[in-house]
Amino acid sequence: MDRNHSHYSHQSRNQFSSPSNPKTNQTRRKAFYRLIHHTPEWPNISRAFEPIASGQARLHEIYATIEDCMNRYSSPNFKTNTLLLEQFIGFLLAKQQDEWEKEIFPGLAKIILKTPELFPDDISIPLLLSRSQETVRLTKEQCFCLLAHMFMCTTLDNQEKYLAKPCNFSRLFTLEDPKQSPLRAQKLHCLYNYFREALKSEEKMAFVIFRRLVHDEKTMGKCDLEDWKACKAGLLQVEIKAKGGIEEAKGCLEIDFANKYLGGGVLGNGATQEEIMMITSPESLVGILFCESMRPEEAIMIQGAAMMCNYQGYSRSFKFDGNKEEKYKINHELNAVDRDIIAIDALDLRDEKLPGQFLEEQILRELNKAYVGFYGIHNGEEETKKKPVATGKWGCGVFAGNLHLKFILQWIAASRAGRAMVFYSFGNQGLENVENIIKYYEGKDVCEILKDVLECTRGVGKKHDDKFDLFNALKRLRFLSVEGKSC
Repeated sequence: MDRNHSHYSHQSRNQFSSPSNPKTNQTRRKAFYRLIHHTPEWPNISRAFEPIASGQARLHEIYATIEDCMNRYSSPNFKTNTLLLEQFIGFLLAKQQDEWEKEIFPGLAKIILKTPELFPDDISIPLLLSRSQETVRLTKEQCFCLLAHMFMCTTLDNQEKYLAKPCNFSRLFTLEDPKQSPLRAQKLHCLYNYFREALKSEEKMAFVIFRRLVHDEKTMGKCDLEDWKACKAGLLQVEIKAKGGIEEAKGCLEIDFANKYLGGGVLGNGATQEEIMMITSPESLVGILFCESMRPEEAIMIQGAAMMCNYQGYSRSFKFDGNKEEKYKINHELNAVDRDIIAIDALDLRDEKLPGQFLEEQILRELNKAYVGFYGIHNGEEETKKKPVATGKWGCGVFAGNLHLKFILQWIAASRAGRAMVFYSFGNQGLENVENIIKYYEGKDVCEILKDVLECTRGVGKKHDDKFDLFNALKRLRFLSVEGKSC
């Protein structure tokens, strides 16, 4: 084993960090992701994948092997097949089909057979359980290995209650509703592109890092509503960008509008902001294997997962648009691509059991969720600490969040975290008065705008609260008195 890999092994044994906040020290037992080569199934896997690795297996034999793995290792609650995968490859050009049979599938089989070398007995992948500030560092080669397992359906569903299931691509391969097939095929294009690049990449030892972020009172301060109302942090600079997307914000923390289960519907029919961010950055997908769902005071940080694909569209119009040629800078302190993704899950306000989003308890929940994510690493790298937040309409799509409220709460949270904010508005629709709001409040204390928000929203009912014009209410409250005239 080379020196770099030994260095990884040393880090792996020491990747557990002790939570500094007594409140977060109530961690459950440490648990680990089950790698299949540590089970009695490994000899079966080795025998099945050796012909594929040697290039002797034909496509129909490879599909049969994948389907057998689905039946053996996937959850029995979902009927799976490889029909969509077969269709996807079958519609490619003859030379591309040949590439799958002679290069892609053999490459995936080879890296799977290399699992005992990449994950020797002294390396275990901890589950990132709730209430624990843990970190998992994986080399790019290890990520490739885990993604190969997910693609060939040899990952094991973990029995932990709060982990996503299934944790492989079986749903993506399964032919169900024909209306969803084109979207799933575009996701397969993204994975195809990633595998082609990974097989020829020489950057095998750079890291991809997954961190669970938990509110730490010692470093972040108290976060009940009274503390927010008393917060004297100044509101920092905010820039509105009507064009472009969050992934274009170089040198920023890129906010993932996440599901509480990392990845949301990325392994199925989902293609909203989070799913697109993850399928175009496939190394981030391995976090699904070991990241437990997020609690209200938690976020997940992914460092070093490069965006590999260009794309067009959104939701059902999502389309793979070629390999992303642009190279990222390297964070030499981390030995990782200089890209930071922060996953924060907004309230899903479609749930009729949830009270209105303008109630103080709901506002507090969103403030704390955004603050934990935007704060980032408590004792981290200097460059990461300085980065602005790149965000947008968090929770304002299918989750029915109020755009004005979410803009202000993110601005407050970013400012308290000491970060400027870049807000991608996708055409400024619904944000017509935002510049007036920024001009009036920028530089004032966080507590001032929060108190005004609470004043303006007192008594707003749940019905149609996603349409409430908070900016206009703030203008009526404050702007009429500015220089004796209305804005």
